[in-house]
Amino acid sequence: MLIDPFTPPMMCTRGWGCFAARSLTRVTASLCLGTQNGFVWVVADHLWDYELYAEQDARAETFDYKKKKKKKKKKKKKKKKKKKKKKKKKKKKKKESAG
Repeated sequence: MLIDPFTPPMMCTRGWGCFAARSLTRVTASLCLGTQNGFVWVVADHLWDYELYAEQDARAETFDYKKKKKKKKKKKKKKKKKKKKKKKKKKKKKKESAG
């Protein structure tokens, strides 16, 4: 279903990063108008209206677009380098040549 992105009061989730396309169609089917280019369009005059609806709906998984969770970078453990033991070279005794 293709939707004209310039027709109000539709809003695209891409614009204000609220829901992933998968969860939006499942959770807010009554507001969902269809998908286009992998994004879901919903009926909302303002972002606040949509957030309020999401808070009232217990099934809704809200995503605060202002507070994006930063992924914690896992610290790489430095591997301790094993010191190689130097082998002592045995000095070969020179054979004294006879004569």
